[in-house]
Amino acid sequence: MTIKTITGHNGKTFKLGRRRPLAHGPRLRFGHFLRADAPPPPPAVANYVKSGSAPIQDAMGDILGNDDFGDCTCAAVGHCLDVLRANNNSAKKWRPATRADALEFYSRVTDPSFDPETGANDNGADEVTVLNIWQKQGFFADGSGKIAAWAQVDPSNETEVKQAIFLNGNVYFGVPLPDRWVNPMPRISGFTWDVAGDADPDNGHAFYGYGYSAKGVLIDTWGMSGTITWPALKAYCDPHVGGGLYTVFGPDWISSVTQKSPSGFDTARLETYLGLLFA
Repeated sequence: MTIKTITGHNGKTFKLGRRRPLAHGPRLRFGHFLRADAPPPPPAVANYVKSGSAPIQDAMGDILGNDDFGDCTCAAVGHCLDVLRANNNSAKKWRPATRADALEFYSRVTDPSFDPETGANDNGADEVTVLNIWQKQGFFADGSGKIAAWAQVDPSNETEVKQAIFLNGNVYFGVPLPDRWVNPMPRISGFTWDVAGDADPDNGHAFYGYGYSAKGVLIDTWGMSGTITWPALKAYCDPHVGGGLYTVFGPDWISSVTQKSPSGFDTARLETYLGLLFA
């Protein structure tokens, strides 16, 4: 796969790099979990970057190598962990993900392996492989930053998307972007991605959602924050056009003191449910 490079208004370059996933066995659906657990309705808005402890704002501005390489799938993982840790009230100290962390993880999710030293084998990655290896090996080289499980989210169900973000602190996007989202590139934070024609399979990109509003999901990509509207989310995350939307269940989201998430979700119920699913 040839990684596509996009040039911004100031001459700065950005990379794509999301590959469409192949089949990787059965997948847990987040909607099934919601039916089993019956959580209360999500609040009208959520923003876990705004609520997170410092230095989360600075951390989200780090592109994590996605200006030079097609590691968008891995940069999104790093920023997801940053937000989970920044909102965990028992994590007095946390280290933001770095460019080196993201590129090392990129080397583990690619075959042949990407070489961070030379840039060889920069062929992109698919988010399902990334999610599976994140679960088994962790994001960081020492094996930390693991997730307990991941699930597909229905992009056509606005309430389900909100519940995934409110309860888990995240949604993870794998999307073929329409050309008008990247030509021209967003200039600064505060951009909006709305329905803009057909998805382009050559514009595969992954990014992280950390909140939502009445307008849509709050996202982080290429060191900028923006919004993908609810209609656009339904249009481009649809598996029938090659998109995907997921959420992860991560221990970095859970307080070791209260055994609850920042949203107050009791993790004992989650652990019991996941135990039944994966027994």
